Amino acid sequence: MEGFEIMLSLLRRPVWLAASVALAATVGTPAMADPVAGPHVQAYGWGVDYDGQVGDGGTSDVLTPQPLTLPDDLRQIAAGGYFGAALTGDGQVWTWGANFEGYLGDGTTEPHAPRPVPGLTGIVQVSAGTRHVLALDGDGDVWSWGANERGQLGDGTRDEQDAPHQVPGLTDFVQVSAGDQTSLGLRADGTVWAWGANDWGELGDGTQDDSLTPERVTGLDDVVQVAVAFGGYHSVALRADGTVWGWGANDYGQLGTGSADQWVITSPVQAIGVQGATQVAAGEGDTLAVVTGQAWGWGGNYFGQLGDGTREERHVPAPIGPDNVVQVATGYSNTAVVRADGTVWAWGYNANGTLGTGSTDLFAQPAPVPGLTGVAHLSAGFGFMLALATPSTVDTPDLATGSIGGGGPPPPHPNV
Repeated sequence: MEGFEIMLSLLRRPVWLAASVALAATVGTPAMADPVAGPHVQAYGWGVDYDGQVGDGGTSDVLTPQPLTLPDDLRQIAAGGYFGAALTGDGQVWTWGANFEGYLGDGTTEPHAPRPVPGLTGIVQVSAGTRHVLALDGDGDVWSWGANERGQLGDGTRDEQDAPHQVPGLTDFVQVSAGDQTSLGLRADGTVWAWGANDWGELGDGTQDDSLTPERVTGLDDVVQVAVAFGGYHSVALRADGTVWGWGANDYGQLGTGSADQWVITSPVQAIGVQGATQVAAGEGDTLAVVTGQAWGWGGNYFGQLGDGTREERHVPAPIGPDNVVQVATGYSNTAVVRADGTVWAWGYNANGTLGTGSTDLFAQPAPVPGLTGVAHLSAGFGFMLALATPSTVDTPDLATGSIGGGGPPPPHPNV
């Protein structure tokens, strides 16, 4: 039965998913400028590491969080498809891991350990997609680099860029979100702009036509945060009134409309029953939100990423996971939350130690990530996670129940 379900899943999605899985805004996490206060911040990484994306200097899977050698004044961290990025307090972006199409921004396609992106300063937010990066500077201008076959860099071409360049015509922006082959930007006036791939309507313009330059998402204003799916094909926006809106792929019910009958929705629709949300995240086929201190989830659930103890997709948003949640993050079918006490809980895909629990069991219910406390910012990528925390030592908690065996196949490697 499981083999049939996997085959059905592949039929519902392009087989090229193997080379086009994305993160997220910080592919799926909120894009926040300066989310961590003060110096002396420690970065941690765990999960799949065959391209050095965890940033610990190794190339083997990392099953528990490991400290990374990065500056201690970090303000944000972003897990991409096969690489990582971090933002320092002085506006520098550091990158590491795979670099097939120049997404480390150093003018080459060679992988490397963490180091700053040359010539890029004054940055206040960075977002790592599957194979491209967006950065926002203090003037509200947007910069991009990496893969660009669908116009995801927004420069009017399909040419990849191995070094940062400013996106023409984008000014007065306050947030960016890089997904698979689609990008989103939020302007200070509350409007949302999108560019890149649009096979599933993820640009929200009422069509399924790609756009090589940014265009406004129709019928949506008063937006305070955006997230484009990591490894998926839908987009999400949080409005100032606490409602959540989505567009694009809905084949798993990830838009929260109560049904998955309409697989493609090309204009924004409201998620049912979500009020008072303060943050949203979009994963491979699922959507998450923080609602009055509680994580909510809907959409795909084959790897248990909704944390409800099942592997059944959900078409209507509902509460999941622990309480006192301040941030949610979702990557390739792996989910994690930061609680108000600074601890991290995770569930879902775990074949490469993605959840940081010390095992490779798939957890369909939340499990604590041992050894982490004081976490202020979390990002989930393609099979790995990155976090920022104030350093301290804690006892290792007991693992929660909810393991249901192997976490599935390892993430596919890009054929580039």
